[in-house]
Amino acid sequence: LTHKPVNAEKDCYVEFTRIHGGCPYVGLARAHIAGTDYGEPQVRAEPRSEPDPTQLDGVYNTEHGWMYTCDCGNYYHQGKNVPWADGKGQKIQESETVGLRMWHGSLIAYINGREIGVMCEGLQGQFVWAADLEEDGTSVRITGKPPPRCEKTKDDAAMLDESKAELRQEDHDNDGTHS
Repeated sequence: LTHKPVNAEKDCYVEFTRIHGGCPYVGLARAHIAGTDYGEPQVRAEPRSEPDPTQLDGVYNTEHGWMYTCDCGNYYHQGKNVPWADGKGQKIQESETVGLRMWHGSLIAYINGREIGVMCEGLQGQFVWAADLEEDGTSVRITGKPPPRCEKTKDDAAMLDESKAELRQEDHDNDGTHS
């Protein structure tokens, strides 16, 4: 698990390079499972009922993990192969990369820099980038990079900016100060 939290409502990107061995799962985990609350108060009415996900057979087996499996491109959450919101994954070989972009609550996947689809939508809160290394000798490298430019997010960002401008104009028109 990485240390620096990722806010689901922001735009951030990392690449996982498959270095060697096994069947790595790469993706996101809720920030609180990394053993820290990153400065935010964490109030629980009762003790956590499930065991520490890092002591289980991978974070992909919990409700706290959203993971891409490098051996076949499946998307796992709660230990299940879950349908993609849009698109589908593909297998990667050693030295190839899976890029993951958290963009306004959506987790978008890339293979070797090419967008392949949206794994899931509607994520909220703080996360950390994570890799589950199923077998001894399995390794991946996690590299933070600037988010890639793509038509989907450019179009969505333009629509979002346009919607915000329209709302600001409506607020201005309704505040009684216009002429």
